[in-house]
Amino acid sequence: MLELKAEIRTAKGTNANRRLRKTKKVPGVLYGAGKENVALNFEEKVLIKQMEDDNFYTQIFNLKLPNGEEKAIVKEIQHHPYKQNLVHIDFQRVADDKTIQLRVPLNFVGAESSPAMKQTGVIVNRNMVSVEVSCLSKDLPDAIDVELSHLDIGEFVHLTDIKLPDGVELVELKRGRNLAVAGMNK
Repeated sequence: MLELKAEIRTAKGTNANRRLRKTKKVPGVLYGAGKENVALNFEEKVLIKQMEDDNFYTQIFNLKLPNGEEKAIVKEIQHHPYKQNLVHIDFQRVADDKTIQLRVPLNFVGAESSPAMKQTGVIVNRNMVSVEVSCLSKDLPDAIDVELSHLDIGEFVHLTDIKLPDGVELVELKRGRNLAVAGMNK
């Protein structure tokens, strides 16, 4: 669990947020879990440093607030259209006994040892780079491995073929959609 210090933001509105950004702080909001929304601000350089971690979007954060701590996940980050600046960040509270839905990256493994790769001109087509999962916060994986070592040319891995960690479900499967994740083609 990553820790992130936040301050309560009392001034609200477009002009207040613009002034805040000039001081190298990023406005944000914390919401969810049946509690009242809280306007926050964060140090921009700290957020940028945290975002260098590949697992930034799939981590549970321990937000250090002046009046206590809150567990939360990143729901949305807004960037300036052409500058590198962060404009706004949204966090959603996480309750230990409630399921959360979050996009988790896929790691494709074993392609080089597959029967298809023993032939020339074969490429791996990745139809997805991430999947939306539903789980308790304690079960949230950093990434999900997709095994490709058994694939031959023209074969695909579907969502039902992915081995999931205990307590993790794929949202698309709950909707009845067994999509192709990756395949081998010439």
